[in-house]
Amino acid sequence: MKKAILKRKKKVLITSVIAIIILILVLVTISRVNSTNHGTLSSSYTIKSNQSTFVSKPVQYSDKFISFNYPSSLVTGSTSTLVFPSVDKVNFTYRDVVTWSLAIEVLNIPNGQLNSNSGYQVRKINPTKYQQSNLDLNNNSGVVMTDKSVGEYSKVVFLVHGPYQASISLTGDDLNGNTNLDKTLNMIVSSWQWRSG
Repeated sequence: MKKAILKRKKKVLITSVIAIIILILVLVTISRVNSTNHGTLSSSYTIKSNQSTFVSKPVQYSDKFISFNYPSSLVTGSTSTLVFPSVDKVNFTYRDVVTWSLAIEVLNIPNGQLNSNSGYQVRKINPTKYQQSNLDLNNNSGVVMTDKSVGEYSKVVFLVHGPYQASISLTGDDLNGNTNLDKTLNMIVSSWQWRSG
């Protein structure tokens, strides 16, 4: 009988120890889940945003048809295959609130009339959506079409030189307003040179 009591006490003791261990593990787990994790940053750690600093230092672009300056913050992008009347294309981008897109296309329109340019015509016949103005910088005169229907900067400048017509399209959004976008478009137009025609 003494052996049976001792055996029973041993079982109770083992069960109690196991229960205490389980209870401790549960409490430790709960305290870790509920605790606030505090971290530290060293002074050498820098948080970077997606926006880079706009650098307006001029860089020259030149090909068979055109030459102009653009801000060094812009990077060249891919272009699609040329299909007549398109004779030249170049694209640039810059990352800000949204990616800026600068698309330049040169068309060969033999009669030299801006009204024969379908991109211009689409904008011209929709005055409620597009506002027309003129731009004259450094002897380069053009027609500007501003898209009033979008919440971001969206302008196309049309330049004509004999049978060649350039459309310079700039769209984007900038945390600092339209100043850098306007400066970019003005830099391109004021430095624009036709190399062919």
